[in-house]
Amino acid sequence: MNRADETVSYTPPDASEVPRLVDSALERIADSGLPAPVIAALVHVAIAAIHPFAHGNGRTARICASLALYRGGYRRPEFTSLEERWGRHPQGYYARFELLGSTWTPETDVTPFVHSHLAAHITQVEEYEIRLEAERDIWTALENICADVADARAVDRRREWGRARFVRNPRRGHAA
Repeated sequence: MNRADETVSYTPPDASEVPRLVDSALERIADSGLPAPVIAALVHVAIAAIHPFAHGNGRTARICASLALYRGGYRRPEFTSLEERWGRHPQGYYARFELLGSTWTPETDVTPFVHSHLAAHITQVEEYEIRLEAERDIWTALENICADVADARAVDRRREWGRARFVRNPRRGHAA
């Protein structure tokens, strides 16, 4: 469904074929020996293309892609989920599926989708690295400020201690 004008832009395979197609796609992917990020992209596009549900196919495909990464050893959410990235770029996300054409064909070359999926992961990791670097810089600046404040407080305490030793309270006759 084209969200902009509510027209049908893709016709999935017949519902009676879905179980066989899902099994076949997942068997091919499982036996591929490919790295987890490539498997995640293939799972994503396969589920989206086969379209096993009336609603929620994209979300299901993204969850299954995240699961493929997790099972492949990727544990951090920043590396296993593209949900945030796709959410910030929905038009780009939906444009990736144009390679499927208007009807299901199992022979469709999904290489461009795999490339864009991997590129999205790389970009997300780079953005994460930039955020971490910025957070480290902010933390260092805060530590420096705290050190300066602590030094200033220590100087103030020494000054007060010095005054207390040498300045006498005239009413009490001892150091103030």
